[in-house]
Amino acid sequence: MTEFNLELEKFLSKVKNTNSSLIISADHGLIDIKKYHQLDADSPIYPNLILPAFPEPRFVSFFVKQHKLKEFEEAVNALDSEFLFMKREQFLSSELIAGNRIHSKIDDFVGNYVGIATGTSAFKNVFPNFPKPPIFKAHHSGLTPDEMFVPLIKIDF
Repeated sequence: MTEFNLELEKFLSKVKNTNSSLIISADHGLIDIKKYHQLDADSPIYPNLILPAFPEPRFVSFFVKQHKLKEFEEAVNALDSEFLFMKREQFLSSELIAGNRIHSKIDDFVGNYVGIATGTSAFKNVFPNFPKPPIFKAHHSGLTPDEMFVPLIKIDF
């Protein structure tokens, strides 16, 4: 961030008094993560899954084994104060997907359940015999106001 700020200051000094505007934006906001729920062999969620949870730590798609649906639901019920869990059909018919344009690959990415963060927690896949994944201070893809707020900065010269 320090390097970015220095480069921005250099740029701003070059365009000073040019009768122009600079717009700085992002594609999403962020929220600080207070707790990670590890999805590993010791997790009550992990043994119910066909494949690792993905694509984001705060918006997770779960492909659950059909014969383990009850166990999965019991495991995620313990986290319902931190995540909104929805069955696939409920998610696809919700207003969380913009408009009625559903991507042709949705079947490959949305499992039988999704979990969307509503608090300050995130999921983290941990695999045996692999290095531990990095721990990030902040993430996005949840439903908190900070994540849904997109910053917009306008500077006139």
